[in-house]
Amino acid sequence: MAVTLLHGTGILVCDSVDVGGVEFSIASSEDGPDVTRRGKVWGNKKAVAAAMNATKTELAVPESDGLLLLDIQDLDRDGGALFTVLQPATA
Repeated sequence: MAVTLLHGTGILVCDSVDVGGVEFSIASSEDGPDVTRRGKVWGNKKAVAAAMNATKTELAVPESDGLLLLDIQDLDRDGGALFTVLQPATA
């Protein structure tokens, strides 16, 4: 199974409001039975807290054109938010 990692900085958008910059890491499986993209955002406690309480969370990533719609699932022990990428967000 091949996995691609995307790591960088982006902007979290919670309920259509820019809540600030974060660091992120997304793992994408290129083959195999589970091709779900999962990741983590960290580095901005206020943005992560906003994401945990938001009804809609998106990540603006410079490497992709547009926003990624996220399903925020939990906090890890370091205070980062773990997520699943649902789909590229539509305007």
